[in-house]
Amino acid sequence: MKLLRRLTENLMAAFAARPVHVDSSAIEELAYDRRRRALFVRFASGTPYEYGSVPPGTFWRLLQAESKGRFLSREIRDRYPFRRLD
Repeated sequence: MKLLRRLTENLMAAFAARPVHVDSSAIEELAYDRRRRALFVRFASGTPYEYGSVPPGTFWRLLQAESKGRFLSREIRDRYPFRRLD
C-alpha cells in the first residue's frame, strides 16, 4: 500500500509540475502547486483561475474524472477560495 501511495504521489508531482492539457470541453489545462496547494485551471475560454487550499487528492481525482468540468463544478468551485488570474 505504501508503494502504491508513493507511486501515485510521484505521478501526481510529475503531472503537476507543469500545465497538463486535458480532454475536456470546459477546461483546457490544469496545473497544481503542491507546496501551496493551489490548483490552476485554464478554461476553454482561455480564462485562468487559481483555486486555493485544494488537497492533492482532490487534484488527482480531478485528473482521473471522466468529466473534468462536472468534477470541478461539484467538488471544487464552491468549496475552495478562487481568483481570476488575468
